[in-house]
Amino acid sequence: MALGNIPAYARTCIDNLQLVLLCRECDLSYFGQDAVFQCLVNDLCDLETNGVCFSGTAIAVRLVCVLGDNLGSHYLGGYSTNFSMNSYVCRYCLVQKGADKCSLSQTGDLRTPENYNSAVSTLGLTPSVQGITCSSVLNCLKYYHVCMPGLPPCLGHDLFEGVVKFDLALILKVLIRGKKECNVLSFQYLNKAIKQFKFLGTDGHDKPAIVCEGKTVGGHAAQVWCLLRLLPVILHDVVDVDHEAWHLFLLLKELVELVCAPKVSTAQVLYLNRLVKEYLETRLKLFPSVPLRPKHHYLLHYPWLIQMFGPLIHVWTMRMESKHSFFKRCARNSHNFINISKTLAETHQLNLAYLSSGPTLCGRIMLGCDSATFDEELFSPTIVLAVKACGSVQWPLQCSSHITVKGTKYSKDAYVVVNCVASTPIFGKIKLCLLDNAGVGALVIEMLHSRKDPRLGLYCLTNCDEMQSIKCILIDELFDYCPLPAYNAYGAPHNYSIEACCMC
Repeated sequence: MALGNIPAYARTCIDNLQLVLLCRECDLSYFGQDAVFQCLVNDLCDLETNGVCFSGTAIAVRLVCVLGDNLGSHYLGGYSTNFSMNSYVCRYCLVQKGADKCSLSQTGDLRTPENYNSAVSTLGLTPSVQGITCSSVLNCLKYYHVCMPGLPPCLGHDLFEGVVKFDLALILKVLIRGKKECNVLSFQYLNKAIKQFKFLGTDGHDKPAIVCEGKTVGGHAAQVWCLLRLLPVILHDVVDVDHEAWHLFLLLKELVELVCAPKVSTAQVLYLNRLVKEYLETRLKLFPSVPLRPKHHYLLHYPWLIQMFGPLIHVWTMRMESKHSFFKRCARNSHNFINISKTLAETHQLNLAYLSSGPTLCGRIMLGCDSATFDEELFSPTIVLAVKACGSVQWPLQCSSHITVKGTKYSKDAYVVVNCVASTPIFGKIKLCLLDNAGVGALVIEMLHSRKDPRLGLYCLTNCDEMQSIKCILIDELFDYCPLPAYNAYGAPHNYSIEACCMC
């Protein structure tokens, strides 16, 4: 369980994720979801009625949504989990999968609590009505229903382990076959290029796996995401940028960038809606013999779901699954699987009690180990003038080559999005990290010119020659909080390409 009231950066910390229920899969299959989840539903009903009393004030508590992959969400929502045989494969609308390969490229009437309950009332006559096999136990709640909607999609399973994993393999096959006559691009060449490529920053932790000619590209979700972002940099000198398959790849890449952005405007939601339709139409045209999967259909609901839940990157299950490492570690170390759920629950609650003795929602700012007092004589006049021109910082200042703010590490020579003008991001290169007397973090950055290369879907950065190119800005005032590495993709000393995958 994660509290929706706390900031997103605090919800991503696994120490702030609470344990709700543990049950063995065999027990869930034997007793059923009604018996297993009834104790949880009773607690949620009590919270809806009485809330939580804090300092004499009753605070209302509501269940907002339940996160999970498609199989888990359909099971908990009372929908059929047989995606291959059942014609109703969507938990958001009443579209039916037919023999026509284009059937999933459209949306049907949205599911509502009314038509859901109407279908449940007729279940005694048939085992499944409109893909519903039973009423969800969570529908007993007063302020929650699985069709409100209450079961958001998971980008990790739908996109990176679904759409991207399958479609990227198809695109690479076409691109490689199209280059056979000149024997330039091949799977051997691609794997060699990935192996020799120098991944920077956090990309180094999720290097793409070996790419083989198959139905999917290898690797877990983070590796597939890394491959999608950096493939234009890796293959910029050999790929046929005029090929229609490369155009499909750029559509997929831009679609993923928008869906995974931490902040999305209303105009971008409308653009995403058009982009998804264009991508599915192009894919059907390019691969007419390969039918769309249910995960492709879910993309059509993403613009609407963003309006319901906000940026979908905040409701994916990856951070929840990171919590599983604690239980796996405890299970291996205990060497005792008798009533393992009780062992794991007690161990977790004892660990949480220890963590609760300190600050649990700490947003503490930490400078690097090379921190020192900011001395004007040690820095160039342009940096000193930029720091003095920033009236938001309070002297004296501490400086370092890197700083960690709200769990995000900013390092010297990394790049950040400072602003956005006319849909064009303005980038800055970090020169120095500062911490003022009030505990506020700031960055001394070098402003850069940027232009987007439509052939590769990358932003090309060049240095500014003006004296005003050095500025000091608070980290909280950045247009996007995520620091990005830059790669030299064109050979020129100062011509870099940057992947702004988290830009809003």
